[in-house]
Amino acid sequence: DHIDVVLLDVCASNGARGVSEMAVRNKWHGEDVSGVVAALNQELLPSLKSVDLGDDAGFAVAIEAGTQSALARALVDMAREDILAQSAGVPLQQSMARCVPDMQFIPAVSSAFSCTITRDSPEAMAKDAEQLCRTVGARALKIKTGQGYEIDAAAVAAIRQIAGEDAILSADSNSAGPPEMVGAMSDMLAGQGVVWFEDPCRLQADETFTDILNTSHVPVLVDNACRSLPAARSFLVLGA
Repeated sequence: DHIDVVLLDVCASNGARGVSEMAVRNKWHGEDVSGVVAALNQELLPSLKSVDLGDDAGFAVAIEAGTQSALARALVDMAREDILAQSAGVPLQQSMARCVPDMQFIPAVSSAFSCTITRDSPEAMAKDAEQLCRTVGARALKIKTGQGYEIDAAAVAAIRQIAGEDAILSADSNSAGPPEMVGAMSDMLAGQGVVWFEDPCRLQADETFTDILNTSHVPVLVDNACRSLPAARSFLVLGA
């Protein structure tokens, strides 16, 4: 009835503060909270005290040598990016552009807030969307699909009507759908201007993935099956 979250709060010598958080589930990550905290406190954070956080190459060497915990490395990496952006006085994505000069930024319309609408009845999901748009100015909404075609179609249509034509909508079925429904589901999503379909079904880096890409009417975003650089490369080769 709960999920454990590790929150990392780092203060740099120039006074900038970097904050990052990570939900930790052994089912997802093969790591637990005690292991992540131990990796941070006993390995990564002590070794990074003498590293210039502004030195990309030096930081990369230190973080890769420090621990086997991917989650601990990710937490430190995110907190560091937060510190660098604050130190430079620029938004985070602008600061990170130094790493990828040709990075394509998320459209400015979504820069205020991007929120997730979790599974519920279409009416309840539309109500959540209306509240988020009204209270925090959300202009990008990730809709959790995977409740069956009829419910999903009703929810997406209701949320599009609430959010308006200029809102950025994406869908995420968390691998819940069958492969044979990708065509019909993605056609419905395309009709509502949804920009991508995340984990429409269980994805694998094999010929079945190519078939799914060819079937889908919107780009397919790989999440659950992509947990490493080798996995990412395999999916990219297949057209992700």
